Amino acid sequence: MAAVREKSNHVWDQKIYFRAIWIGVLLCLIVAAISIPFLYPSTTLWYKTGIHRFFLLTGKITGLLAVTLLFAQIVVIGLPMPFSRKTVTRVHRINGTGIGLLAVLHPFLVLGSDGFHFIDLQWKYWPEVMGMLLFVMIGFNTVVSLWRPLFHISYLVWKMIHRVVALIVIALIPAHVLFVSDSFTKGPPRFGVLIAFGVAFIVWALLIAGVLPIKKGAVNS
Repeated sequence: MAAVREKSNHVWDQKIYFRAIWIGVLLCLIVAAISIPFLYPSTTLWYKTGIHRFFLLTGKITGLLAVTLLFAQIVVIGLPMPFSRKTVTRVHRINGTGIGLLAVLHPFLVLGSDGFHFIDLQWKYWPEVMGMLLFVMIGFNTVVSLWRPLFHISYLVWKMIHRVVALIVIALIPAHVLFVSDSFTKGPPRFGVLIAFGVAFIVWALLIAGVLPIKKGAVNS
């Protein structure tokens, strides 16, 4: 009995250890992401002052936080986790809602830095237009996931739509992030985005292909 109890305690200690590592890595990613506007400021920040600078800086932070949480959303579902299925499901739902809210705040704050002056639909603004498209797709996935019964969509149909839309978002986000701000023209920010979303795209593609066993209930929002 003592040996069984000792083995159980050892397993529990390992779970706590690995949970602490996962949480620590996520916090480091969040800190690294939101520090980019300060360590690698874009030229647009140089010409902003007062409330307009505050709006732009906060808009950049909310956008980077949304991108980081989206990456975490994919990793939590696709890779082994030292957490229970119930915990993963709850975190997935809360995180998904948070991403949706941040996706709303990001363009609102960025537009606020320019006095809510909308861009002209010219080719040179394609990164911003892509951002609008991403906003629509993230909003769609969030709304339908939270209130699926209201739209009379079956779980299987929703799951297919949810995964395909998520894959498109993962594929398009790097292009938006890398070209919408000159903070990502080179150095650690650029490589960080390419590596993170390269991994996320591969993980999600493997999930759709059925290669990785998705955690049951993890996306049953």
